[in-house]
Amino acid sequence: MSKVFLGAFVAIAGIAVGAVDYVNQARRAESTSGAFGATDYLKTITGRFGDHQAALAAETERNRLRGMDPRDHLPEAPEGWTRTDWDAGAEALFGGRYDLQKDDFAPDELKNDPMLKALTSAGKALVDAQDASEVYVYQKPGAVIAMRLTRLSPEPGGFSGMAMQMAANNIEAMSGKNGYAIVQGVTYREELGLFGAQAMERDHMVVTGQIGKELRISVRALAEDEDVLTLLNLIDYDRLNAMLSEPLPGIGSNAPVIAEEDQKAEAQRRVAEASRQQRIRARAADIDLQMAALEINRRHGRLDDEQYEAAKARLDAASQALRDEAAAPPVVVEEKKAEVEPEAPQETQLAAADAPAAEAPAAGGGGIMSMLSGLFGGGGSKAEAARPAEVKVNRGAFGNCSELGSAKRCTIGD
Repeated sequence: MSKVFLGAFVAIAGIAVGAVDYVNQARRAESTSGAFGATDYLKTITGRFGDHQAALAAETERNRLRGMDPRDHLPEAPEGWTRTDWDAGAEALFGGRYDLQKDDFAPDELKNDPMLKALTSAGKALVDAQDASEVYVYQKPGAVIAMRLTRLSPEPGGFSGMAMQMAANNIEAMSGKNGYAIVQGVTYREELGLFGAQAMERDHMVVTGQIGKELRISVRALAEDEDVLTLLNLIDYDRLNAMLSEPLPGIGSNAPVIAEEDQKAEAQRRVAEASRQQRIRARAADIDLQMAALEINRRHGRLDDEQYEAAKARLDAASQALRDEAAAPPVVVEEKKAEVEPEAPQETQLAAADAPAAEAPAAGGGGIMSMLSGLFGGGGSKAEAARPAEVKVNRGAFGNCSELGSAKRCTIGD
């Protein structure tokens, strides 16, 4: 008898759950329960089952794509080109990452420290592994292009994450950039380096593009724009978009069509607006840190209620002003030249909300500045001293460069 009651209870419960789902689906369809027919309800079941299956298939494909080396998503070499690994020749041509042992500004006691030597060795092994999995070098007579695809790590959280993000924002604010192109919905920018000066020191161009917060494409090129754009257009952006946790609209085959003659100006507009929003985020992060410091000072009795409320009111007003600024129409910024310094970052002030911005440090040639400039996305090789006469300079296996004064001209191939 108990089995009969149990079966009846399960049946009634199933009917009740189905009734609730029916009512919910009728509401979503903006229909009343009586007017929402059985056929309409069955269609929602079929549609939801199909959506679930599509989501499972997309997740399976995403995991497959993420399981591949990032560079496996870069294009094959087009006709007339060759594709090779990143090697010593490419490093000699484009410059490598920061190496403590090669830093003329680092003291010998640091270079000879056993712990630092071990860390340097481990770091080099990691960098070599990254280069092997992320980079391909494309060559043809007259052009060499190194292309890297990087999967970006999630932004750290917590108080330390806020500090790290502020440091990253300050580096970004110190870096010059120009709009370069829009390729299948992805905005590319030319990186001018810290204070816009590194583009003058190196003999190659650096271009980057980012898809959401998860993927970055970096290019170093001794080539004409036409060759760079040829390779960028060969990338399968639909596949890259499918790798994202949440694919973006307007990427790949779904990208809006922009006339070729308008792409440069549109890229510059997007880069200028992204820079404006980045500066706003940097100032917002500064306010967040000040707010956190304010709360800590209050809990430890360093501020009375009147001081706390006055400081909080200033921070709230500054935060509201930033929100208004972020919502304001963007201002079109003209293309920057390499010698023009970008706006300096703000110094983090934990005591006062209206503290003045810190003076931008001067760009240097070694130490931490060399380390920062050695990053693949924006670094460059160290400039050689100017010579009064033209001198041939061997640049590895890729060709020769000549210098006349501070100008440099490179010839690649025969």
